[in-house]
Amino acid sequence: GAARVAHRQQHIRPITDQIFAIASAEQRRWDKKHPFAKACAYLTNRETELKRFLDDDKIPLDNNASERALRV
Repeated sequence: GAARVAHRQQHIRPITDQIFAIASAEQRRWDKKHPFAKACAYLTNRETELKRFLDDDKIPLDNNASERALRV
């Protein structure tokens, strides 16, 4: 609940913010067609969606359960 969201805000948001800042900076350093630049663009273009778990405690931090279900 609220405690999980508070924990994510306090401990995880700074890390995710840093990851997106690095990806944004690195994207500008590389040629747009380079695979690494494309990966950084993919990440930065989906920042809102990828950070949604920070505000919603029902969204898990990983998708391990989904991955396991696909393997069955």
